[in-house]
Amino acid sequence: MTPNPTDDHVGSRMRLRRVMLGTSQQDLGAMLGVSVQQVQDYESGAEHIGASRLMDVAQILQVAVTFFFDDNEPAAH
Repeated sequence: MTPNPTDDHVGSRMRLRRVMLGTSQQDLGAMLGVSVQQVQDYESGAEHIGASRLMDVAQILQVAVTFFFDDNEPAAH
């Protein structure tokens, strides 16, 4: 299944910030209470990140939630 473009973008921004901070997928997963596989699914866009989980990720990665949407083109309707 092809990831939703927004989920893909949010996941790539999550990965970017995690790497910028030098945080491993394992460490992020532990802080979120999820498996490394779940973090990988979020980062690849394979798994949708819910609003409350995205708030948790933003807090852990020390960014505003809007960081995950920066440079994202709005979907055409």
